[in-house]
Amino acid sequence: MGYKYIIFQIDEFRVKACMVAEVSSRLGRAGSAGFIRTVQALDTIGSSLTNLNLSSGFVSGATIKGNELSILSFEVANTIVKGSSLMHSLSRRSIRQLKDVVLPSEGVQLLVSNDMDELLSIVADDKRKELQIFAGEVVRFGSQCKDPQWHNLDRFFEKYRREPTPQRQLREEAELMMEQLMTLVQYTAELYHELHTLDKIEQDYQHKHLENGKSNASQKGNGLTILAAELKSQKKIVSNLKKKSLWSRSLEEVMDKLVDIALFLNREIDNMSGSAGMSWVILKSCCV
Repeated sequence: MGYKYIIFQIDEFRVKACMVAEVSSRLGRAGSAGFIRTVQALDTIGSSLTNLNLSSGFVSGATIKGNELSILSFEVANTIVKGSSLMHSLSRRSIRQLKDVVLPSEGVQLLVSNDMDELLSIVADDKRKELQIFAGEVVRFGSQCKDPQWHNLDRFFEKYRREPTPQRQLREEAELMMEQLMTLVQYTAELYHELHTLDKIEQDYQHKHLENGKSNASQKGNGLTILAAELKSQKKIVSNLKKKSLWSRSLEEVMDKLVDIALFLNREIDNMSGSAGMSWVILKSCCV
């Protein structure tokens, strides 16, 4: 009987967590038009970059060559989008709407709980899972840096949990860093699409070149010339986007911002739930 009760309690908590998570995930859609566009922009970039890891050989197993991120930039961009989405959900506006509108609503009170502390705890647990994924990827990128200061970040995060540093991480600073990173992500998303366009043009050019090799001299010319011009133009577009995007940045340059953002997000989740240091407990189990 005791075991059945415990299992029931666990299942009940999971159901509540899913319900609150579903409600809180809709927060971005309840704001102004500009606010909604921001969320939709993040979703669009995130969905276009998420599929990159599934591409055959395009990103999978990417490594850093020289000082540039190059192909790894797409994985890093995907991680940045996850961090940006989490930061957005922890913004003052989102938290205020959560506490003033969503959690006190009749539906949540009847179907989930009327205990505000319990509801906030459920939301915080959901956010910690998101932080676990984000910070776990930051740790993985850190291990790929040439600079050893970024290695073993899981130990650094654990030390931060046990001995919180007095250094403050202002929201404005974190938001500025994320804004800078998201600008790079925008260009990286554009680069991704333009690289696919370049690949298609190159294939068309090679196909046309083979066709012309089998044709009479009088049939050669215009088609191949047009494709050659398109290929040259597309290569220029790709080259410019590489310079503007994460492609040409070093991993160390990006890591500095990602670590600070991870620490800020941890603090914000703790502030929301009132349980200092708990976020890194989950992170430790993920990364060790």
